[in-house]
Amino acid sequence: MSSDAPAEISPEDQQRLAQARIFRLTFGVVASTAAAFGIGWPFAFITPMLAAAFLSAPVPRPTIGALLAFPVMILAALLFAFAISAVTLSQPLLVLAAVMLMIFRCFYLMSIGVSRGFLTWVLMGFLLIPAMAAQSMELAFSLTTGLFASGLIAMAFVWLSHAVFPDPVGVSKPQKATPPPMDKAGRDRAAKIAFIRVLVILPLEAYVLIGGNIGDLKILIFATMLIQSPNLSAGLKGGKALIMGNTFGGVVAMGIYELLVLFPSYLFLLGLFTLLGLVFGRQMFGGTKWGPICGSGLGTVILLIGLGTMPFGGETDDQFYSRIWQVILAAVYVVFAFHLVVYVTNWKVLRRLRKTGRLKVKTGATEVRT
Repeated sequence: MSSDAPAEISPEDQQRLAQARIFRLTFGVVASTAAAFGIGWPFAFITPMLAAAFLSAPVPRPTIGALLAFPVMILAALLFAFAISAVTLSQPLLVLAAVMLMIFRCFYLMSIGVSRGFLTWVLMGFLLIPAMAAQSMELAFSLTTGLFASGLIAMAFVWLSHAVFPDPVGVSKPQKATPPPMDKAGRDRAAKIAFIRVLVILPLEAYVLIGGNIGDLKILIFATMLIQSPNLSAGLKGGKALIMGNTFGGVVAMGIYELLVLFPSYLFLLGLFTLLGLVFGRQMFGGTKWGPICGSGLGTVILLIGLGTMPFGGETDDQFYSRIWQVILAAVYVVFAFHLVVYVTNWKVLRRLRKTGRLKVKTGATEVRT
């Protein structure tokens, strides 16, 4: 056995670490929600959703350098997306081709281990800004500034949450060994999984961009977050967990929404989100069987409540419940479209199907680092 292998931490230390992460997640969700709902800048509902996504992952606190570099890189990427939209405004097919090329690059970089946090904002910029620009350049500029503000504020709250609730002194989760440099086969697999994700997102982007269905932009936001999930590469079992998680999130969102209709109070909202963070965090970091479901459902709850109650994204009761069904159907679409494309692009499987009539493939083998 190698002497540099990380030692396993004790059950007591594991519990202390889980508690720190539960409180960190709760603090980050509530603080970012308080800012987003209290100030209400354009597309502010994205802030707590993205903060929750970062704090749900057991990663170390961002460095000061990363905190300072992040907004600069995000601003450059968003302005680039805005510029492409302005230049190619009269050619929707050209815009769509440029968008698909850029998001392919983003998915490829994710697959080889480049920062998912940064690439998430780049993805959103290139998927959403051109779609909004097709309707109005003024709205596209509002979206650009809103995404930048949301990214900046979300990262600030992620850093603050780590500062207020750091990992216990002397306790840290054993880190996986640094993988060796990716060979050509690994890069080919990364390109394949990126191409599959592009094919899944393409119909949704075309529906919003070329079809002019700007009202469904929020569904595109949700699908963009969902397509990045590592659960997709775990086969249909992982996909089933993803659908169950988002359905569960929709049910919880309905309960919270009805309580807010009865007691429309800002402080009551923050109290509900505190309870949400504690309960979901306990399942996610406590190693329970509900952990994966709560992990998938947390972002769904935050997104739906943001869409249903915030001034910029507020909806009527009928629209809110309709949006829940749309989110669940979007999850079903992403899961089944992903696996369908995996099967279709796996030529060995198709040859086996023609010869034997049996279809069997392990989709997890197509995934790289996620």
